[in-house]
Amino acid sequence: MNKIAFFILCLLLGSSFTASSQKSKERVLIGIPEYVDPHSLLPEAQACLHINRKERTDNNIDDDGNGYVDDTYGIAFNDYYWLIPFVSNKKGIEYSYGVKNTSHGAYVANTLVTVNPNVRLVFAEIPLYEYILDQYELRTLLRQQPQKAANLFCDAFERSVHYMDSLGVKIIPIAWIWNLSFFKRFFGNSISENCYVEWLKVFRARMDKIIAGHPHILFLMAAGNDSQDTRRNLTMHSMIKYPNALTVGARDRNCQNRAYFSNYGPLVDVWAAGYITLDFSSKSRWLDKEEFWGTSAATPIAAAWAAYWFSQGLSMEEVVRRLKAADCLPPHIP
Repeated sequence: MNKIAFFILCLLLGSSFTASSQKSKERVLIGIPEYVDPHSLLPEAQACLHINRKERTDNNIDDDGNGYVDDTYGIAFNDYYWLIPFVSNKKGIEYSYGVKNTSHGAYVANTLVTVNPNVRLVFAEIPLYEYILDQYELRTLLRQQPQKAANLFCDAFERSVHYMDSLGVKIIPIAWIWNLSFFKRFFGNSISENCYVEWLKVFRARMDKIIAGHPHILFLMAAGNDSQDTRRNLTMHSMIKYPNALTVGARDRNCQNRAYFSNYGPLVDVWAAGYITLDFSSKSRWLDKEEFWGTSAATPIAAAWAAYWFSQGLSMEEVVRRLKAADCLPPHIP
């Protein structure tokens, strides 16, 4: 090999190595379909926020012309956060987790970054039933027109997914859950099981289309915390089966056995640790560390691992294979 040929080969190898190195350092964008006040996040999570620098915050103007007003960190279409407890909770869940001004979505974000700090985060709150004025109207609609109620929910979710897709989101962890047990707890006897079944039929058909229409996004969905077979409990997510849609169950603290609370069954695709310790010493005067648990914890842990593998340049098929093959995804990446 002459000197010129050797020089050209070195350039090619160097270029290939640089491209590979840059690809392995890619920070995967994860979309969280919940409300999160960016100021309630841990400093590590704040540092991972995707920032739309073309948008000026809180001026009520769509500065970049993308159809969304003030979407500096993401979107929040309205204030109906109370329609699903613990999901888009702007008032915080201090009575549940001990940390003031921290929502369920913040716990999901903090978990993601604790497991894998090499990610970017964007938030797209689901505009839940944005045409409904109060809980009484919601109950009435579910009781009288469950199909319409389901379509409103899916319209909202579709808008959120469309927004996240426009930014290049690779993973959407859905750490909240709708199932028969939740309906009974939230609405009591005012909503019959038949109403929920009718709601679920429409929901599944619409969600099928949304997920099938975004094959390049990995949807990771919580199995729920009722300690039941997801088929018996009519859990909404586990009924949806696409290669890019996986249901996540929770293992115990030792990452060996199923966590006592986790739903289970053949419709659960992935198992991850259902417990993680988060460090809140920088955000709370009375709390240093706290354990976040549930399939709500297992889902972002699985998402963090998926982001890690995507950042290495692996395909969707290979990432899905690794997620399914793992007996338990631990709450830390070596």
